[in-house]
Amino acid sequence: MSASKHSSKRQKMQSFASAVDELHTFKRKWAGWTTIESEPVIWNQLLRDIGAQNTQVQEIYGLDEESFTHVNPSYGIIFCLVFNTDYDKSEQETVCPAGLWFANQVPENACATYALLNIIMNSSISLSPELASFKDYSYDLTPPYKGLAVASFEFLKGAHNSFGRKTEMDEFDLGLVKTFNDSKRKAKPREHKKGKKAQEEDELDEDDLAYHYIAYVHVDGAIWELDGLKRQPVRVHTCAHEDWLASMGPKLRERIALYPDAVGRFACLALVPERLPTYRAELLSNATLLGVVETTLQSRDPSWRSFVTKDTQDNYIIIPTHPPVDSVENAEIRALATTQDLFDRHTKLRMMQTDIRQKISDCEKGLAEEATIVERTRHDYEPFIREAARLLTRNGRTRGIHDPNWRSNLGKKRGGVKAKRGAAKTRGKRGGKRGGKR
Repeated sequence: MSASKHSSKRQKMQSFASAVDELHTFKRKWAGWTTIESEPVIWNQLLRDIGAQNTQVQEIYGLDEESFTHVNPSYGIIFCLVFNTDYDKSEQETVCPAGLWFANQVPENACATYALLNIIMNSSISLSPELASFKDYSYDLTPPYKGLAVASFEFLKGAHNSFGRKTEMDEFDLGLVKTFNDSKRKAKPREHKKGKKAQEEDELDEDDLAYHYIAYVHVDGAIWELDGLKRQPVRVHTCAHEDWLASMGPKLRERIALYPDAVGRFACLALVPERLPTYRAELLSNATLLGVVETTLQSRDPSWRSFVTKDTQDNYIIIPTHPPVDSVENAEIRALATTQDLFDRHTKLRMMQTDIRQKISDCEKGLAEEATIVERTRHDYEPFIREAARLLTRNGRTRGIHDPNWRSNLGKKRGGVKAKRGAAKTRGKRGGKRGGKR
């Protein structure tokens, strides 16, 4: 490859890298907040980015009691529905109750992060140093000042906006300009009877609907609705902690019934302990108990291994215990009367371990798939698309997009240009200044 081609390729790479750097700088300095989809994969990454440790978001597919049993235990519920200021007439508290962390939403489109924080700050979730320090700083602030503190916390805004697209940010800025310009117009709107077309425009358009995230937590014997757009929390229901998830379904259905247009347009997410560490802890406990069983079997009947096939022996994990660790379960195992009882317990524990290891494998595969989805979702392809379009246009590859018949018209256009030039020259000879003006 010649030196000129090397130089051209290097210039293209530098141009593309410069566009990427420009995009990152723009997103970092952008003052707004982008919207976030109700996709658990995105929320899980957001939790990791802000430092809510060993926590994940799990989607709830129904509002019946059985659906909520699959997310027990849960730190809180996030409910997403069509935004409307008129449908909810719940009575709010006059002041935020002591011991309840609640922040009012200040910036537009930030309801996802506010809903997460309103749950995280009222839970026992382990926090990163940044988030723990923020909790200590903001704990005694009133809801409006908590909301301002969140809005000015660049660490949170950066994590929130990491999934945003520049096109979305530009569209939001243009919307602000339009709103400002509309507010300056002083012309009074003309009253007129709505025709069929106007009535059709009033109907809900799925693309124009705005959605809002609301958090629900159980604190001090009650379920609280923490809606950042309300001045204070709302006490939804009084119940014991072990019963609060069973009460959530009916309460959310009541909420939807207040606004008929929200039926079928909602999503429900639960903030739960991360499954993988839980399964690994279960595997550790299972392997320890298997070690206790095998140690006890060995002391009673050294020939017990002859009843276990070689394939089975190589297919499970044990943690040898010499002597056995003292615990209630270990004492129950050692109290089993016969060798057969011990062997039956051994078989049961091996089957349980197979299920646990399968769950761990599924979680690990899921995390790998999530990482790919997050990378593709977070990556902004605009610099690539813009540079590719520029190169295609420069090389004449986009002609078919603008004019599908460009090849057949190419000769005609060239002939026309030549004819005009010839005519101009002729007129120039005849008319002098007139031809020159053309």
